Formats: sequence, structure tokens, C-alpha cells
Amino acid sequence: MSQQTTIRKLAELVNTPVEKLLEQLAEAGMTFSGPDQIVTSTEKMKLLGFLRRTHGKAEKPAEEAAAPKKITLNRNRKQEITVGGGKHKTTVDVVVRKKVTLVKPQESGAADSGKDEERAEILRKLEESRQRNVEEQQRLAEEDRRRAEEAAERKRVLDEAQAARVAAEAEAAAAAAAVVQEEEVAVRPKTGTHGHVKPPRTEAPRVDDRNAHKHKPNRGSHAMVADIEDDETTARFAGQLHLSATERERRSSARPKPKAKRQLEQTRSGGGQHGFSRPTAPIVREIAVGDAITVADLAQKLALKGGDVVKALFKMGVMATITQTIDHDTAVLVTEELGHKAIRAESDDAETELLAHIEVQHGEKRLRPPVVTIMGHVDHGKTSLL
Repeated sequence: MSQQTTIRKLAELVNTPVEKLLEQLAEAGMTFSGPDQIVTSTEKMKLLGFLRRTHGKAEKPAEEAAAPKKITLNRNRKQEITVGGGKHKTTVDVVVRKKVTLVKPQESGAADSGKDEERAEILRKLEESRQRNVEEQQRLAEEDRRRAEEAAERKRVLDEAQAARVAAEAEAAAAAAAVVQEEEVAVRPKTGTHGHVKPPRTEAPRVDDRNAHKHKPNRGSHAMVADIEDDETTARFAGQLHLSATERERRSSARPKPKAKRQLEQTRSGGGQHGFSRPTAPIVREIAVGDAITVADLAQKLALKGGDVVKALFKMGVMATITQTIDHDTAVLVTEELGHKAIRAESDDAETELLAHIEVQHGEKRLRPPVVTIMGHVDHGKTSLL
């Protein structure tokens, strides 16, 4: 904090009598009662402006006084450059000029006051924005609450209407069921001993049997009509001249088929005694599993598809493809999951299995003539050489 300056001390600094300084301050429009009063910086600047105007010096404008001071530096750098080569070398002088402008930072209280005002303006705008945000949030919350109440009211009305409609439909269905049940009780047909409704019996037309010996036995439906001994057959085929497709199929299926035709159908259908029958019980395999095995090899040993083994592994939580290798424990678990048994293979089982496949050749070793291969382009004399 700067030290306060009195009128007496200011007079000593400017080498001016105290009485004259008081007079100048009074002429400048400032009133002081004694030399021990304190002079502020604003009063000093006001006194300085008054003295300049009194001595004929123009006072600089406030903007020019407040403007920062600039200092310009000019620098020249001289160097020599060799141009050309051989005997025609020449030396050229190059001068590099550089201009630098330095600006002195502004040191005034006006800038500070401007910054304070700008800061206050920013704070005011922030407060207004916050207030607007709060009001907007309150308005949105009120709208959401109103919409929720309207939706709940609409849902309640729809539920009541739905309940009333369901109740009405249930009452209507109950009334209709009661009416149908009453009608069934009122009109119930008589049943036979086994609970089947007896169809109405239609009498067959009577045939005059006085001239029965004069007629030859008829064929087809006419013979059935003429035979009055079978009442059911007579009633069924009475007056029928042509057979329907259903009756014709029934009659053709009732006829016995030739023996050769029956054998041919049995052979085609595979119903003979030599046909293939699927095994009823599942096959349980016992496989040997080493320390590590691929999914494809495991599927081959189990006689299953690789995709089935991969699906079983996925169900167990193991993400593996058909070409990846799984350990012994995982292989045993998935084998038991698929319904088979797994045993641990010894470390030398692979060598034993390989030695078992090697065929031991017995016999006498004899030398054979060497095999000579002649290679070359076509038509270059290979055949002539032989």
C-alpha cells in the first residue's frame, strides 16, 4: 500500500513553497485548510492539468493518455553470400532488417474499474440465466405432473369401461348357455342300449315274388334288390343303379389281392422280415481322452457331428470352435453330458497306437536296377537317346 502524501510533503517534492502550492490548489478549485492535509492522486492530476493549461501546454486527450506506450526497435543484420562457382565466384552483401514493436502494459485504475464493471455484468447475466433455468424446470415439472394426472385419469376411465364390457359379455354368455342347455334338455333324442342314436329305418320296396322263378339271377345292384332275404342290404342298395366313388373304393379294398401283388407291396414297403429295424436303446460309447483334445477329434470319437459337440460346450458355458483344443476335464464333462463315458488315456497310448499300425514286412531284401529319369523339351531327342 502506497504511503499517503500531505501538502507539505508534496511541496518539498516539487521544490515549491507551501503557501504557493496552497494558492495553486485553490486556483485549481480545491480547498484545503492546512498544509497537513492529505492530497489524493486525483487531486494531483487535477493540479497538474491546471498548471499545464496555465503555462500554455495543451493537455492530452484522455484516450491518448490512457493509451499504452509503444516502443519500436529496428535491427539490421549484414552477411555475405558467395554466388557462382569456379572462376566466376562473386560475393554478395545481404542486409536483413527486422522491426520489433514493444507495447508497455497499461497501468491505470480505469482498466480495473472497467474489469470490475464487466465482471459485475457477467455475474448479473449468469444470475438471470440461472433464474430462467429454474423457472423453466419448474414449468416443465408442472407440465409433466399435469400430463401424468391426465394419463392416469384416461387409464382409469378405460379400465372401468373394459370391466363393464367384460361383465356384460359374461352375463350375455351365461344367459345364452342357460338357454342352450334348456333347449338340449327339452329336445333330447332317444338312444339305444349303447348310447347310439338309432337311425330311422326305411322299408325297402316290396318285390312281387310270384314271378321270381321266371327271372334269371341278376348281377350287381339289381341282384341285391331282388334278394329280399337280407333286409339291411335291400334297404341299402334299393333303387341304386350306379355305385358312388366311396362305395366302389370300399368294395375294391374288401376284395382279396393276388399273392404276387401282396408280396410286391410288402417288398416295396419294406415290411418283410428282412427289413432294417432301428435300435431301441441308445449306444453308449467309451472313449479315451488325453490331456488335451480338439473338438473335432472328440466329435469323431463320439460318432457325432462337430456342431452338436459345440452346442453342448456352449450350454456348459465354454466358448470354443470346432478347431480349438479343450483340456481333459472339459472333454470328460461334455462326454458325460452327451451320454457317453470317458477314460483317461496314458501318455504313451499314441505311440502304442502308431506302432500297432506299422506293418512288419518279412522277406529277403534284394537289389533292383536303378531308375533313370530323362527330362527335356519335346522333340529334343529323348526317345532317340533311349
